[in-house]
Amino acid sequence: MFIKVNVNVKIKVDGIVRSARIDKGAVNNYVNSIERLKFKGADISPQQSDFKDSTNPYTDADIVMGIMNAYKMDMESCLGYNINGSGTYVLRDRFRLLKIVKNRLSRDNISIGLLFQAESGYFEELPLAKELTQEYISKINNLINNR
Repeated sequence: MFIKVNVNVKIKVDGIVRSARIDKGAVNNYVNSIERLKFKGADISPQQSDFKDSTNPYTDADIVMGIMNAYKMDMESCLGYNINGSGTYVLRDRFRLLKIVKNRLSRDNISIGLLFQAESGYFEELPLAKELTQEYISKINNLINNR
């Protein structure tokens, strides 16, 4: 996968607008490293190291969460849920992985499957993959088929 990108970005941080330039080499290296990790079966969900290049928001935060779209990562399954594979249900772009990367107040490194409805911006925690009932599978299939 190769992406050509030259983008000027304006980011507002603490009321100050800052400019940044994203060059195509950095994006291509990032995409290539993701592809290699996917091939190796590595965990590509949000990690502590994803926040290291910033000016310490990870260190300063009490809770850090990340959201991943497994469908865009071409994953067949994630947390036991069927994303792109075959079976009684396929979540496709209705699935999001919420990962609590850091939590000073309680447990961290927790991954939660979410049912996502983009039309309304609605997220709902999915039951564990092994505990999906036929009724819930019907709900998923209705969401996928009735767009």
